[in-house]
Amino acid sequence: MSGTTNRVDLELSGKEYDRLSDEAGAPRYLFLCTTPRTGSHRLSRAMYELGLAFPGEYLHPWAFERLAKRWCPDVDPTTPEGFGAYWSHVCRWRGRDGIVACAAFGYQIAQVRQIVGTGEGHLFIHLHRRTRSDQVASLMTLYQTKMPYEGHAQISGIPDISEISPRSIRIVNQFLDLQERRWQAFLRDKPHLAVASEDFFADPAGVLERIAIHCGRDPAALPIAEAAGMAAATRAYTVNRETKNRLMAQFPEAFAELDKARGRGV
Repeated sequence: MSGTTNRVDLELSGKEYDRLSDEAGAPRYLFLCTTPRTGSHRLSRAMYELGLAFPGEYLHPWAFERLAKRWCPDVDPTTPEGFGAYWSHVCRWRGRDGIVACAAFGYQIAQVRQIVGTGEGHLFIHLHRRTRSDQVASLMTLYQTKMPYEGHAQISGIPDISEISPRSIRIVNQFLDLQERRWQAFLRDKPHLAVASEDFFADPAGVLERIAIHCGRDPAALPIAEAAGMAAATRAYTVNRETKNRLMAQFPEAFAELDKARGRGV
């Protein structure tokens, strides 16, 4: 496996990750259902190193730009018909052992519904973050440092937050809360594995073992320790802790209120 940590490698978008599937029949899907700044890139990379699947943000515009351009340049993935053609290529080139894995955010849930339809037997992992203040501060810090979005001013669905204030903190929190509520509603009647980001950061091996069992694999037959070690070592897509701490110290009451609200069940 490649040990590089550049952006393309993390997003698994290069040709070296294409593997033509010869599996017969419809694939089984594994969706990593998450929100921004939960460590989904790190977890997806660890799952790939573990040999479980080829996880990627296949519903993101970057995937349309890079993967669709290579696989099906004559279709427009932003249209229903074009998306169907594009997704068939995802299944063709990124399946492993009959499973196609995808990391998805709450604002992409309509596409997830289109993919799974009324079928059963698919796998779902709900990756969430317990501490909302840290999640909001992490996302806002990325905006301030312009990393890793390479000049992209916004994330889909979030208004401009170039000016940090208690109001913009609430806006980001509302955005994340809406995505989280959508996933909770979607997963309510589906068997799924809930994983807290904090648990993955503290004990990646333990979380990967749980995921392997959820996927019907024997953890003893997988390189759990190696994949967990790579997950713990990577620094890609992390934000500067000092910058984030300064942001939280600038508006302590606004950030503290976020976690109080979650404690009240809001």
